[in-house]
Amino acid sequence: MAKLWQRSKDPKTSSPVTELQPARLNITSPIIVFLPGIFTTDSKPAHVAEGLDEIETLLKNQPSLQHKPKVYALTHKALCTAFNIAAYNASPQTACGREAKKIVKEMILPLVVKDGKPLPEQEARANLRNVTLVAYSAGTVFAQEIYNASLAQMTAAGYGEKSARDILQEVVLISMATVSRPGDEGDRFTTLYLAAGNDIAVRAKNKVWRPVKELFAVDGRDLKIQELSPTSLFITAYIDKKMWHWREDDTGTLTKADIPPLMPKRTGISSNHEMPHYTTSDDAHNAFSRLVLNGLINAVNRTKQPLPPELLAPVTARNPAEAAAYRARVDKARLTPAAANDFEKKAGRKKKKENPKKPKNNNPKSGPPKRAA
Repeated sequence: MAKLWQRSKDPKTSSPVTELQPARLNITSPIIVFLPGIFTTDSKPAHVAEGLDEIETLLKNQPSLQHKPKVYALTHKALCTAFNIAAYNASPQTACGREAKKIVKEMILPLVVKDGKPLPEQEARANLRNVTLVAYSAGTVFAQEIYNASLAQMTAAGYGEKSARDILQEVVLISMATVSRPGDEGDRFTTLYLAAGNDIAVRAKNKVWRPVKELFAVDGRDLKIQELSPTSLFITAYIDKKMWHWREDDTGTLTKADIPPLMPKRTGISSNHEMPHYTTSDDAHNAFSRLVLNGLINAVNRTKQPLPPELLAPVTARNPAEAAAYRARVDKARLTPAAANDFEKKAGRKKKKENPKKPKNNNPKSGPPKRAA
C-alpha cells in the first residue's frame, strides 16, 4: 500500500523521514506532495529523504514564496509501480491501482465531500487549491492514477462528471521526466509536463506507447512549450550530459553540486533522466532551468485556478537581467498555432539520426555565474 512521508522532526529517531497516515492530514494551507520514481520505494527512507530534500532546497530563500508549504512524499512497492505503469498506459482514461484509490479516499475526498455529500463548489475548489503535486518519472503515472481515482470517487459521491472534472482542475501538477500519456490526458489537473527529448526513460516509453505527434519533433533540441489543452502545457528540450550544476546553498551562495548518475558509470550510458536536470536553476545547465522553481512558487501562491502559462511567470531571480533572460527564453519557446502545426508536420516525418550540437564548454573552474552589482 502507498505510504506518506515527511521529514523527521523527532531528534531521537535515526530515520530521516517519518511515516504519516493520510487520513490524519488536515489540509487547510498549501501542501506539496512529491510522487517519486520507481526506485524510491516504501523500504528506502533514505531515497525518500533525498526527494524531499530536492523539493525543500529548491524553495529555500525564496522571498516571493507567500506561504511555507508542508512537503510530503508518497511511495509504494516497486513491483506494484511497474505493473501500474503498464496498466495505466494500456487504459489511461480509467486505470488506477488500489494505492491511488486509498490515497484519494483518505486525502483528496475529504476536501470535496462531507458526510457523504458533495461540498458546495466554491468550498471544494478552495480546498483543492491547497494541493500541488510534483511528480517525477514513474510518479507521473501515479499522479494520473490519482486523477482517475478522484474522478471516480467524486462521481460516486454525487458530483456530476463535468462538475468533478472542472473542480479537479484546481489541483496543480508539475510532471517531470513524464512517462504517462499527456496526449491522451486532456483537461485534468492544471499541468506542466516536462520531458527531455533525450531522456532515456521517456524515449523507451514512447517506443511502446506512441505519443501524440507534436510531442517530439526531429529538431526538438531547443526549448519548446506547446498547449496540449486549456489546462496543460507540454515542455520539451534536450538535456546536457554534464553531471553537475550550480545550486544555491542555505546562505544563498552558489556552489557546484554533482548529479548522481542513475545508471552505473561502468555501463557507459547517460540516462539524462536524473531529477536535478529538471529542477535545476542553473541557466547554463539546460533550457529547463527555473521552470520547475517558478512553477512551484506560482502554484503555492495561487488564489484562483491558474492558467498553465501563469505558472511559468518569473517570480524569482538573482537579478533583473536573469529575470529578463528567463522571460525571453519562455516567450521564445511558446509555439503559436501556426508554429505548432509546423512542429507536428516535422514530428510526423521519418526520424533522422539525432546528433545534437555539443553544448558550450561550461568549465567549472570559471566559477559560478556572477551576480549583478
